[in-house]
Amino acid sequence: MLEKDKLVVYGGEGVFKIADIELMSFSVNEEKREYYILESISNKSSRLFIPVDNSLLCNRIKPVISYSELIKLLNTVSEPFEWLEDNKLRGKAYKDAINEYDRVTLIKIIKCLHSIKTGKNLSVSRLYSVDEEALRRISHSLFSEFSVNVSLTFDELIPFICGDITCPNRQ
Repeated sequence: MLEKDKLVVYGGEGVFKIADIELMSFSVNEEKREYYILESISNKSSRLFIPVDNSLLCNRIKPVISYSELIKLLNTVSEPFEWLEDNKLRGKAYKDAINEYDRVTLIKIIKCLHSIKTGKNLSVSRLYSVDEEALRRISHSLFSEFSVNVSLTFDELIPFICGDITCPNRQ
């Protein structure tokens, strides 16, 4: 069970604080269930109510990665994202990675799309709108998590992930 006041990531939705864990019901006929009440760090009016006994939803809750875990993760992700020629299939792969908040795949996607955008990947000529949108959504998701423990601006995120710059951790 998760603890109150801990910072977590909920899928691709961003960073949340576990504001409380309460017994609640949302209708008169429903038995009370225990819920995690998650408050968004970036939007205080945004709250999520996640039933503690719903493993599908609870599996989307992940602890915010520490600075040392992040550096270790960035150093171990070396194989590239497998480029899919079909835009629809590629878009679905992006969407699945964002929804599952699979950090390894998200980092692979960022590295792949950045290499195409900067002309370092010569096998793919350009990014399409599905790629640009994925790059935007993934960047926002990862930035909201990584900026908790790393001193970086949004514009520094992709160069940081790609190893072009280093950023000190927060003390």
